[in-house]
Amino acid sequence: MDIVNNLSKENVYLSLVNHESYKDKLVDRPTRRFLDLNVVYSFWRPDSSNEDKWLDNSDMEYLGLTEEELFEIALSNTMEAYPPKFARLEDIIKDMLSISDDPLYDIEFSEDCKVPLYFFGNSSCINGSAVIMYHDILKRLSELFEEGFYILPSSIHEYLIITESGIDSNEEYLLSMVKSVNRSVLTPDQVLSDSVYHYCFKSNIISVISSINLDANA
Repeated sequence: MDIVNNLSKENVYLSLVNHESYKDKLVDRPTRRFLDLNVVYSFWRPDSSNEDKWLDNSDMEYLGLTEEELFEIALSNTMEAYPPKFARLEDIIKDMLSISDDPLYDIEFSEDCKVPLYFFGNSSCINGSAVIMYHDILKRLSELFEEGFYILPSSIHEYLIITESGIDSNEEYLLSMVKSVNRSVLTPDQVLSDSVYHYCFKSNIISVISSINLDANA
């Protein structure tokens, strides 16, 4: 595949991958750290919407860009092509179940069993990990909630969000949730992180919560 014939600034995008899992594959590629993740840049071919390629340093050189310039362009392209999607998880599930006419899927959600979880990803619901980097998106969510919140990486495609008041700051429980899904539901290539992220309403800072952090503070 000769990508140089099609490579341009208009069709580069970014996503996030786990640092420890992919650090060996990021050698000689433009990247940057974000939390316990790494930014990767990909090239999208208009004639094959399902095929992408991670850019290497020679691709960046061909474009005549620094990594900083590549980041800003790729982020802008990603935000425009894949707008953020935020909704109550209950509503997402209801929409999915409503597709079927089978009475088996006619489910009622009682007030007692509602979980204060929110879906957070992009409009395509595919490879939405970069949405966490969209300009001011986390600040806007905290202003909506009027409090801080936790971000659970449920896969490379989306996150789940729960407010501080919704979980009563039980960070160990959130970590166990994420790890359980990663080990029992996802394939290794679908796992984004075993960590949980916390966004502070007062400081507007996002931080990593991991089992190492909790053990150190115990």
